[in-house]
Amino acid sequence: MISKMFVDVDYSQVCKDSCRIPGDVFFSEKTKEKRTIITLSDGLGSGVKADVLATLTATMATKFISRNIHPKRTAEIIMKTLPIDKEMGISYATFTIVDIEQNGLVRLIEYDNPSCIIIRNNQIFTPEKEEIFFTRNQKNQEIKTKASLFFSQYNAEPDDRIVFFSDGVSHAGMGQSDFAFGWKEEKIKEYVINQIQENSEISAKSLSEKIVNKAHELDNKIAKDDISCGVVYFRKPRDTMIFTGPPIDPETDEDLAALFISFSGQKIISGGTTANIISKNLNLEVKPNFLSATKKIPPYSTMQGADLVCEGILTLSAVADILEKYDFSYKPTSDAAGKMIEILLNSDRIFWTVGTKINEAHQNPSMPVGLEIRRNIVKRISDLLERKFLKEIHIQYI
Repeated sequence: MISKMFVDVDYSQVCKDSCRIPGDVFFSEKTKEKRTIITLSDGLGSGVKADVLATLTATMATKFISRNIHPKRTAEIIMKTLPIDKEMGISYATFTIVDIEQNGLVRLIEYDNPSCIIIRNNQIFTPEKEEIFFTRNQKNQEIKTKASLFFSQYNAEPDDRIVFFSDGVSHAGMGQSDFAFGWKEEKIKEYVINQIQENSEISAKSLSEKIVNKAHELDNKIAKDDISCGVVYFRKPRDTMIFTGPPIDPETDEDLAALFISFSGQKIISGGTTANIISKNLNLEVKPNFLSATKKIPPYSTMQGADLVCEGILTLSAVADILEKYDFSYKPTSDAAGKMIEILLNSDRIFWTVGTKINEAHQNPSMPVGLEIRRNIVKRISDLLERKFLKEIHIQYI
């Protein structure tokens, strides 16, 4: 099923000053059933111990819900599993769980993190919350403990946003004359709404970065705690189609060109033969940019209607390698692989049109070891985009 509303998920983070390992952990996963599960957990304190406990919490939440355990039951299991600080009598980790089904049903579980901010039509939307009570073992006695654990459920609408964060955001600036008690909830809500009003299509990544950067500024760029923010944005999908490889039947070349013309999103042509087929059938000129070549990546070209025209196997292999190692330290390159990654990461749904005619050059044993044939590379890139970046992938072979 091709969804009409894409769930854009991303986050940003700044570690506590002088700490190399964050005590806040953000996990997101999209299941085979197109269910999106997101957890932000804040470990008590900072550093390695906090990171381990937050990771344990986020992992449990994600795995339990992905196995269709209801978020309420998941929260109960986590609360009974988490160790309790002996002196303060509180759990070693807090958490926010966002569970989104393909039909747009959203379930939220919030335990001791700042409340989620839900924006709808440039206003705060507050679904009804149910407070959950639970029993856990504290100081060798079973006692009932009232916790700040809330459950809410609602149906998302297009352009809705969910903003959630650790207390490193809400406590930012604490002690300053204008922020004696930190960057409180009402001020954060006001800031978020202003950002959306300035840019109604601001991405989850950009909005989370703005919130984290603002909190960091309030701390005078010396973070007093881990500053983490996640954002979910329900929006119209941004589509990209990649054309790679010639069709097995040359008589369908015209169909390939017609598909290129009719597709309304961004378009990438990967492969010289594929580019020649489309340009010939549409009477379009392919202009190489030889200055874009590097030692490893052949040059890309330009063609009317295409956002990128590039070589096939070598470029796709490089893209797969970069996506495999991708993290926050990645710096975009100006070659064909860098441009393709930029397009892919800014897309929501990626449609592959893969020709199945065998290119004999790709079977040459003298080519580099590890160079894979087209279909295997397409599968590798697709798996990475789906698992690591939560993209929606569709592949057709021609």
